[in-house]
Amino acid sequence: MGKPIFNAQTAFVPELSRVAVQNTSVCLCGSAGDALFGTSACRHIDIAFQINRLVSWNFLRQAIMRILKLSGKTGLSFDRLQTLQECMELDLAKESSPTYPLNISKRVNFELVSDIFGRSKVTSALSERRALLNQYQSNGSLKERLHSLYVLGEHQTCERYYQLASHSGLKLIFPYLDSRIIRAALSMDANHRFPFMHTKKVLKDALGKYMPNEFLYRKKSAWGVPLYEWLGSGGVLFPLIEKVNEYPFLGSRTRVMKRIQDWFLWSLLTFDLWHKLFIDQSPSSQVLDH
Repeated sequence: MGKPIFNAQTAFVPELSRVAVQNTSVCLCGSAGDALFGTSACRHIDIAFQINRLVSWNFLRQAIMRILKLSGKTGLSFDRLQTLQECMELDLAKESSPTYPLNISKRVNFELVSDIFGRSKVTSALSERRALLNQYQSNGSLKERLHSLYVLGEHQTCERYYQLASHSGLKLIFPYLDSRIIRAALSMDANHRFPFMHTKKVLKDALGKYMPNEFLYRKKSAWGVPLYEWLGSGGVLFPLIEKVNEYPFLGSRTRVMKRIQDWFLWSLLTFDLWHKLFIDQSPSSQVLDH
């Protein structure tokens, strides 16, 4: 039995593979590089630790948070202010908190999910996520454990990429998932692997011998997903959104959920298609007739 597609970028892989295979039979994929040598979450954690050290009084932190939220409502919010707000919202002390770095996800609206499934079930799901690290005996600093979780997730995503590319005759190779690279990364001292306020410094230092600095330190170009355009009125996925079934866990919220273009709606759509194909066993032609 298949499973719902979580990563929306998988929607690009088949088309990219069909284009790439016209010129080559093998491609390299850089997935898991961030997971091994530092994601943007590293900087957020470093800033959060500094904030906790400098602003220890709770009432002062709450006052600053109110000012940051007010600036966002009045349109005065800038990228740095938004980053500061995200860092101040991190809870570095309580592992059961939704804003603890091992639990937080930009793709999850915890208030919405808690409202639908109940806070106890959300708390239980978060504890299972941390239990995964214990199962694989992932210890060390917070950043080490966080990246161990990322590596486990990347493995599943890359497996999906590999399968989708293979359908077009393209072979994807993932250098960062090579066991020798993983062993080398995990054997490094945490301060060397995740230096303060720097991400992927190990990789940049290694490649600096062969590539110019303007390439190594240029601004990252994200592989964006036009999720809102896909899900919104007139989008390519909108006809499927209109046909999403009503499920008991949504209660009377189904119609409302269909009008909120976010990651929850994407998850609901992929769950609906999965349910129709593998549980209801509807013919694929009926499911994908759009």
